[in-house]
Formats: sequence, C-alpha cells, structure tokens
Amino acid sequence: MEIGPQCQKELNAQHDAGIIGDFMDWLAGEGYSLYTQDEDGDENVIHIPGAMSKLLYRYYDIDERELEREKRAILRHYQDQAAMEELTRQNKPGD
Repeated sequence: MEIGPQCQKELNAQHDAGIIGDFMDWLAGEGYSLYTQDEDGDENVIHIPGAMSKLLYRYYDIDERELEREKRAILRHYQDQAAMEELTRQNKPGD
C-alpha cells in the first residue's frame, strides 16, 4: 500500500523533529517560554510540551487532519487484509 503525502512528510521529518523536540523540552526545563504576538500586539505564551507537535507540523507543512485521515486509511487497509487472511485460513480445506 502506498502511503499518502502527509504520512510521507511525517516520516521524512521524524529524525529532525526528535532533535527539535529534545531541544524544546530542554528549553521548557530551563524555564524558557515561547510567545506569539497577535494583531493587537498582545503576547500569548505557548506552552512548549503541549504545543510541540502542532508547531512541528506547521514547520514541516503537515496537514494534521489529512495526516490523521491517511493513517486511518492505512489502518483500515491492514485490518481488512488481516480479516481476509483469517477467512482464507479458516476456509482452507484440511485444517
């Protein structure tokens, strides 16, 4: 089964994302915070542990909803394949 483009992006990003994630964890442990600034100039803190995956998805241009859809399709494919193999095994003569 061929994987979708969002899954491929996630696979390609995993090594770098691990390094970036470790650094962001270190930042949080050292007491550093990230902030965003809205249109009005107000600053909003970003809690690093909770925001890390969303930030990495944005950085690597991964559509989180599409990624989830692709992962569910892959799971369904392999579940269907396993069910067919089980039916074939059960209906095999001589067992």
